[in-house]
Parts: sequence; C-alpha cells; structure tokens
Amino acid sequence: MEKIFFFNQIKNSFRYFDLITHIALKEVKIKYIRTLLGPIWNSLSIMIFIISFGFVGSRLWGLDVEIFLPNFAASYIIWICISNIIGESTTILNANANILKSVNTPILVFHLSMVLKNISIFFHHVLAFVLISLFFSHDFSFSIIFIIFSVFFFFIIAVLFSFSWSILCNVYSDLVPLTNNLLQLLFFITPIFWPAERLTGTYFKLLVDFNPIYQILNLIKQPLMGNLISMSNVLSCLMLIIFLLLIAILVGNIFRKKIIFFIN
Repeated sequence: MEKIFFFNQIKNSFRYFDLITHIALKEVKIKYIRTLLGPIWNSLSIMIFIISFGFVGSRLWGLDVEIFLPNFAASYIIWICISNIIGESTTILNANANILKSVNTPILVFHLSMVLKNISIFFHHVLAFVLISLFFSHDFSFSIIFIIFSVFFFFIIAVLFSFSWSILCNVYSDLVPLTNNLLQLLFFITPIFWPAERLTGTYFKLLVDFNPIYQILNLIKQPLMGNLISMSNVLSCLMLIIFLLLIAILVGNIFRKKIIFFIN
C-alpha cells in the first residue's frame, strides 16, 4: 500500500482538509468578485441562455416547451460543471506550480479543492433550474434527496479523473488543446440539448449506454427531474470509478518521480 503513489496522496491529503476547503472557498469568492449580484448573476445569465435555446430546441425536436426546458436546464448546468472540471484539470498543476515547488504539498489537495469548488458553483446554478421548473409547473418529488448520493459519486469520479488527466497533460502538453477540442465534440454527441430517446440501435449504445459523460450526467439529472436513479446507471458509474481508480494508480506510479519536473 505504501508503494502506491495515489493511496499515499489520499492519506496525506487528510492532513490538509482546512487548506482544501480554504482554496475552494477562495476560488468561489474570486469568481464572483466585483459583481453586485454574486452567484445570482451567473445563474441568471445561464437561465437566459437556457430559456433562449429552450424555445428553439423544443421546436427542433417537436417537444412541448414545458417538457423540454426543465430537461435541458438540468442537463446544461450539469454539463457546465463536468466541462469545467475537465478543462481545469489540464492546467491545475501548472496553476499551482509555485506552491508545489516550494512546499511539500500533496498534488491531490489541489484536485480536491478544484472539484469541491466546481460542485459548489453547480449548486449555485441549480437556482436557474429551480426557477425554470417552477415557472413551467414541473413537479418536484422526494427523489430529489438522492442528489446527495449522486454528487458524492460524481465527486469521486471527478477527483480520480482530474488526478490522472492533470499528470498526463503535464507530461504530454499536446493533450491540453486536444482536451478543449474534445469538450466541444462531447457537447454535441452527448444528449444534453437533444433527447436521448430519439436514438435507437447502435447509435443509442455508443452515444448513451457507452458514453461515460452521459452516465454521469444522468446520475445527477434523474434526482433533479424527480426520478429514481436506475440501477444500470449506478452500475455504470461504479464500473467507471473502478476503471479510473486503476488508471490513477497506474499513472501515479509511473510518473511519481517525474511530476515535479514537468510543472512550470
């Protein structure tokens, strides 16, 4: 166990709990500095986009706007959180280079704080979903309590991914622009602004069942929409956690002695 770099990072990070929460809260405050409405303004701007596209999207897919808009709102705010974590993972080590090179701090501390920050901002964005849902008389149910379970799963997935991907992006710098291009592609091929049920056969399997982004998105979306989380969705996310854990162990052990030299 001592020889596994990733597990050592987890053990050492427990001593930095105060630092993790401090960095996360500081980053959230910086995001809203010099704004009159703070997080409310960000939620309102997202809500304006959702409503603007929602009326167009409902026409494109031939769905009632009362059905399409809450679904799109839930999917979009979750996508923002996922894409921000993926994007920030590419530069997080370089962004904290001064600390990492001067203080013996576990790199996992910065991944934990970054994910925690983005999840906090996600809950600010939930305000946009709630307002849209109330306007269109969307029914909330007790199932929304399962959002706690979903976010916990998502937190683990996000930290595992960020740890491995940040190291790989530092070692292989070509992965940074590639990630930005992949995010644009993922937005279009993932059922975010289009209904998944419109696909059948092979396309459904590739873009829905075998799409890890959609499985994560759906894990959080279902409680928001007042539905129970499907067991197949939970199993898919559990398999993803196991896969990402193995990757984190492998990547950590391969590059454990080289990470600091690639940070600039």
